[in-house]
Amino acid sequence: MKKLVDKANIEVVDWNQIENYSKNGFIFGFISNMQNDAFDEPKGYTKKNVLAITAKYNRMNVTNKCKQIEQKPNNIYLMSEAFWDPTELSAFHFSEDPMKNLRRLMGKYTSGYNLSSSFGGGTANVEFER
Repeated sequence: MKKLVDKANIEVVDWNQIENYSKNGFIFGFISNMQNDAFDEPKGYTKKNVLAITAKYNRMNVTNKCKQIEQKPNNIYLMSEAFWDPTELSAFHFSEDPMKNLRRLMGKYTSGYNLSSSFGGGTANVEFER
């Protein structure tokens, strides 16, 4: 595919899908996105393990719905488009963790990673998705 793109002088615009589809058309825009892997497959990722996790949380939901919730929890979701983990850059090494305080909080409280359905232009639309 790369040889075809280079030979045809096509510019794949990963960061702006509206522009990518406008410049390259639906078929090539769609095909060019099939190459993008946002994350590596997690260790132990199998259909059997996913179904076991799903069953566990389905059981928890049934149990929790039966209990009377007297006080609803406060959920704070902090979104920062410009924030990222610099230790993900394998070419760079740090004398100490640049995010040690954040990692301390992440270890103490519920935390995790989020995969966004948008990258580059149009990221505000993600906030309105369910």
